[in-house]
Amino acid sequence: MAVYSEALTIEVYTVDSDEPVIGNSEVKELEERVRELERILERTTEENEFLREALSRAYKNRPVPRPVLLPEDRPVLSSLAELKHKPKPHGS
Repeated sequence: MAVYSEALTIEVYTVDSDEPVIGNSEVKELEERVRELERILERTTEENEFLREALSRAYKNRPVPRPVLLPEDRPVLSSLAELKHKPKPHGS
């Protein structure tokens, strides 16, 4: 004959005097909201990864487009320096 016993577990939570006490229903609502936000975050992360992969595949064999405003044979800094020291027209 086997004897089974169940231990009674009592959890005690302490609350500081300046902390608000909330009911179980509000705790359940907040837990459900957290689960909902976690699902939204997971779905958004999956969409983000999918779109990154799609962009990666789309541009895999294409050259990276150059900015239209920069000359192809000059680095950005020298082009900016030229613009800075470019003489102004006399009519302005």
